[in-house]
Amino acid sequence: MTWSFKTKLIFGTNYNCDLYQVNGHIAFLAFVEATRFIDLGCGGRHCFWNVTDYGVYLRNIHTGKISMCLKWGPRQLRG
Repeated sequence: MTWSFKTKLIFGTNYNCDLYQVNGHIAFLAFVEATRFIDLGCGGRHCFWNVTDYGVYLRNIHTGKISMCLKWGPRQLRG
Protein backbone atom coordinates (compact mmCIF):
# COMPACT_ATOMS: atom_id res chain seq x y z
CA MET A 1 0.00 0.00 0.00
CA THR A 2 1.33 3.46 -0.81
CA TRP A 3 -0.02 6.99 -0.51
CA SER A 4 1.25 10.54 -0.70
CA PHE A 5 0.31 13.81 0.95
CA LYS A 6 1.48 17.39 1.34
CA THR A 7 2.58 18.90 4.64
CA LYS A 8 1.26 22.11 6.18
CA LEU A 9 3.61 25.01 6.82
CA ILE A 10 1.97 26.42 9.94
CA PHE A 11 0.47 23.61 12.04
CA GLY A 12 2.50 20.60 10.91
CA THR A 13 1.35 17.21 9.73
CA ASN A 14 1.13 13.99 11.74
CA TYR A 15 -0.11 10.61 10.53
CA ASN A 16 -1.21 7.93 12.97
CA CYS A 17 -1.13 4.26 12.08
CA ASP A 18 -3.22 1.63 13.86
CA LEU A 19 -2.47 -1.99 12.85
CA TYR A 20 -4.18 -5.21 13.88
CA GLN A 21 -3.42 -8.85 13.30
CA VAL A 22 -5.04 -11.99 14.76
CA ASN A 23 -3.30 -11.77 18.14
CA GLY A 24 -1.70 -8.35 18.10
CA HIS A 25 -2.03 -4.60 17.84
CA ILE A 26 0.36 -1.71 17.14
CA ALA A 27 -0.45 2.02 17.17
CA PHE A 28 2.18 4.64 16.31
CA LEU A 29 2.89 7.94 14.56
CA ALA A 30 3.86 6.98 11.00
CA PHE A 31 4.87 10.54 10.09
CA VAL A 32 5.69 13.58 12.20
CA GLU A 33 6.59 16.86 10.56
CA ALA A 34 9.64 17.42 12.71
CA THR A 35 13.26 17.74 11.57
CA ARG A 36 14.50 15.06 13.99
CA PHE A 37 11.95 12.48 12.78
CA ILE A 38 12.40 13.30 9.08
CA ASP A 39 16.22 13.42 9.09
CA LEU A 40 17.12 10.75 11.65
CA GLY A 41 14.17 8.37 11.26
CA CYS A 42 13.14 8.42 7.61
CA GLY A 43 16.27 9.99 6.14
CA GLY A 44 14.17 12.39 4.07
CA ARG A 45 10.57 13.34 3.41
CA HIS A 46 9.63 9.79 2.37
CA CYS A 47 9.12 7.18 5.08
CA PHE A 48 9.35 3.48 4.22
CA TRP A 49 7.69 1.24 6.80
CA ASN A 50 7.72 -2.56 6.72
CA VAL A 51 5.34 -4.67 8.81
CA THR A 52 6.17 -8.31 9.57
CA ASP A 53 4.99 -10.99 11.97
CA TYR A 54 7.63 -9.67 14.41
CA GLY A 55 6.80 -5.97 14.36
CA VAL A 56 7.18 -2.67 12.49
CA TYR A 57 10.44 -1.56 10.85
CA LEU A 58 11.50 1.83 9.46
CA ARG A 59 14.06 2.21 6.66
CA ASN A 60 16.28 5.30 6.56
CA ILE A 61 16.59 6.14 2.84
CA HIS A 62 19.97 7.90 3.21
CA THR A 63 21.78 5.23 5.21
CA GLY A 64 19.79 2.17 4.08
CA LYS A 65 19.54 1.12 7.73
CA ILE A 66 16.38 -0.77 8.68
CA SER A 67 15.43 -0.51 12.35
CA MET A 68 12.76 -2.33 14.31
CA CYS A 69 10.61 0.35 15.90
CA LEU A 70 7.80 -1.60 17.54
CA LYS A 71 6.86 -5.16 18.45
CA TRP A 72 3.32 -6.49 18.37
CA GLY A 73 1.46 -6.00 21.64
CA PRO A 74 -1.62 -7.79 22.88
CA ARG A 75 -4.76 -7.10 20.91
CA GLN A 76 -7.20 -4.87 22.74
CA LEU A 77 -10.75 -6.18 22.93
CA ARG A 78 -13.38 -3.65 21.88
CA GLY A 79 -16.72 -3.69 23.61
